[in-house]
Amino acid sequence: MKEKIISRAGQPLSDITLREAISYAINRDVVAQIVGNGYAQAIYGPFPESANYGFNQIQGQSYDVDKSRELLAQGGYIDTDNDGYVELKDGSIAEFTMEFEVNIIGTAMPEAIQDMLRQVGIKLVLNPVESSSYNPDDHLETDFNIDAAFPVNVGDGQKFLTNGFTTGGSENYGGFSNPEYDELMVTLANTFDQQERMNIFIEAQQFLIDEIANVWLYAPDDITIISDKMTGVDIHPLNYYLVTMDWDVTN
Repeated sequence: MKEKIISRAGQPLSDITLREAISYAINRDVVAQIVGNGYAQAIYGPFPESANYGFNQIQGQSYDVDKSRELLAQGGYIDTDNDGYVELKDGSIAEFTMEFEVNIIGTAMPEAIQDMLRQVGIKLVLNPVESSSYNPDDHLETDFNIDAAFPVNVGDGQKFLTNGFTTGGSENYGGFSNPEYDELMVTLANTFDQQERMNIFIEAQQFLIDEIANVWLYAPDDITIISDKMTGVDIHPLNYYLVTMDWDVTN
């Protein structure tokens, strides 16, 4: 699953109107096609359809350039000097830096997003980083604008929703903080009926989408090619490391 982690604390991106404008400016279908070439799905929330957490019951910000520009104008982000970029409240241009792991992501997707944001007057500076020097935990201690991350979800999604978005969460790199959401996660932790848990999962996802806690982009298909000489291979959508002691090769 691919997402853009947006930093909020003490930054222009703490303005939900600006975050919402960014979300509407991105064509996720195009992004998914660029990175997956037909083998990726555009997503608008924390989980892909295969995770079975009510994917079709949530509503995200679909691509709408006019809506994005309207939000920017409503928020007071206007291009007063006709240089193609809107200005922030302090008079500087709306310029943000996106860090990404170039070994994993490549440059085509970031460049596409850069162009999409340019269409609405937002300047995105790309900062490709080699995997050997990339550590998302650094963002817990340092300021940043936008980071392109690639989280892997396994098992029950409660851990992902809790660690990633509750106040002070161990993987809350963007600094999202909302007491209502925190309480929702407490309720989830103390709920054991499966249907009730599903309802909370859906409510939590919609909450994060409405608050633009992150901008989720796409989920790549998990494609595994297996020789007919292999035996004992059991593929499951939550598997990350597929090799087990049950594997064998026949002549």
